[in-house]
Amino acid sequence: MWTDEAGIGLAGGSVVVAGTALATAGLVAPGDLGGRVAAMAVIVAVLAAVLRDGRACLGVTVVAVLIFVGFLAHRYGVLTGGSAWPYTIPIVLAAALGRGQRMLRRLVVA
Repeated sequence: MWTDEAGIGLAGGSVVVAGTALATAGLVAPGDLGGRVAAMAVIVAVLAAVLRDGRACLGVTVVAVLIFVGFLAHRYGVLTGGSAWPYTIPIVLAAALGRGQRMLRRLVVA
């Protein structure tokens, strides 16, 4: 069942991801896809460790991947073309690591 906490986490996380993408687009050169994916991976890892709801984490990860491919790798929101999709693997791995870190921390505290 979808909860208010999940919705707020997804909305807030999406805003943070969009802000990070905006800052990254201004600070990192357009040809430096490695730098751009690194910025997105770091913020997704942090959000995955902070968000309580796993569905919100998954949603934020999807939003981050789509924003990266559509706006940081390509232009104008274009999601077609396979050249940028392999760069999304670090974003997904960062989400998994952040979520795993959250689970381990919860086990240690409990």
